[in-house]
Amino acid sequence: MRSARRRALVFGEALIDEAPSGSAVAGAPLHVAMHLAARGWDVAFVTRVGRDDAGRQIVAALTQRGVHDTFVELDEHLPTGRALVSHTPNGPRFSIPSPAAWDQIAGPQSPPECRLFYCGTLAGRSGTSRATLLRLLDATTAPVRAADVNLRAPHVNRNLLARVVARATVLKMSEEEEGVVAAELGFDAAPAAYFHRAAGLEWLCVTHGARGAELHARNGSIVRAGPPKVDVIDTVGAGDAFCAGLLDALAGGAEPDEALTAASKTARDTLGHPGGLPPVPR
Repeated sequence: MRSARRRALVFGEALIDEAPSGSAVAGAPLHVAMHLAARGWDVAFVTRVGRDDAGRQIVAALTQRGVHDTFVELDEHLPTGRALVSHTPNGPRFSIPSPAAWDQIAGPQSPPECRLFYCGTLAGRSGTSRATLLRLLDATTAPVRAADVNLRAPHVNRNLLARVVARATVLKMSEEEEGVVAAELGFDAAPAAYFHRAAGLEWLCVTHGARGAELHARNGSIVRAGPPKVDVIDTVGAGDAFCAGLLDALAGGAEPDEALTAASKTARDTLGHPGGLPPVPR
């Protein structure tokens, strides 16, 4: 085990994407956990899968990529989660059936010591997993507490968003989500308003799709980057890879422009091959 300086705890959904072209292990937090592990982090993933073939497939994919399965729970009754993916001219659309095993995450009694705690918000769609997420988020002593605002209507919980924004040191969201969260919490959709609302927030990353991304610091500085230049093979998981690259750099003390460059490179590497998972280490 590495020192706590390079240890991460990731919380959230693990599921199987089911698309017309086939199925794949997926889930935004799962992607982030794997990409952090690929960058040398000692990663433990808190999730729940069914005692079924899909669950075994997920656990195998995690362990092959060096992610600890200590906190991967097995549910005796609920199936492993699925996301039904359809492709539209505006990008992929997801239908995520419930309930699924990841709606009942119990989590460890207390979070282990780590430098980085990461969560998404989708896993908070059910009361059980939401309560676990908030308990771990409140209890963690990790100096880097990151959240990816991954909104999937109708699973938008105002209390969860308020608690995540108040506790996070790093927030990542899309331009559209920036407006939705601000409207839900009753403040202006502007970076300065987020920093005013959240005393501990240090970094706000807003993605703009084909127009790239921008990283805002508490001191008011802004760094922008265009979209990765690559022949796109598959967009699945690229945003999660971007997030992992960003967090790896920020947690290591990189300058804002270096962090955004690292994030873009990680996304570019993912866009250039099928699926959202990093390669299995040799």
